[in-house]
Amino acid sequence: MLRNASRLLVCSVLLFASAAAAGGGKLYPGGMCSPVSLLTTELDDVVRDHDFWWAGSVNKEVMCPIVTSKLKGTKGLRLVEMRVDPAGGTLTCRLVSVRGGSTQSSGNEMVTGSGDNTIPLTLPLSLEGGSFLVRCTLPAGAKIRDYLVIE
Repeated sequence: MLRNASRLLVCSVLLFASAAAAGGGKLYPGGMCSPVSLLTTELDDVVRDHDFWWAGSVNKEVMCPIVTSKLKGTKGLRLVEMRVDPAGGTLTCRLVSVRGGSTQSSGNEMVTGSGDNTIPLTLPLSLEGGSFLVRCTLPAGAKIRDYLVIE
């Protein structure tokens, strides 16, 4: 038991150190994501605890908010890593930046299969003062576990 606790502590320290070395990061639960549009008949198809789970029978687009800490002089986001389970289908995500009236996004990144997968997203442009979010299209049964944001 003590050996397992020691291993967990070492792993936690290494993960924290790697995130700190990369400029820090914030881990958001998948439950913060919301459907872009939701019909009344689909209300029971959204399940949230820590994860965001889509139980509907058709693909659903969701958005996941990002709160940046660098308000002025930022070079934008360095990386967003989405931890997802596509539940046997194809799940796609893209990072979106909104600045003023313009919107720019990264290319779609996709993962197919089942089990936990990580989708790395980077914005190809450095934008100052932009707002960011992630948009994903989930197949039936797919889950967004969490997402790590590194500025």
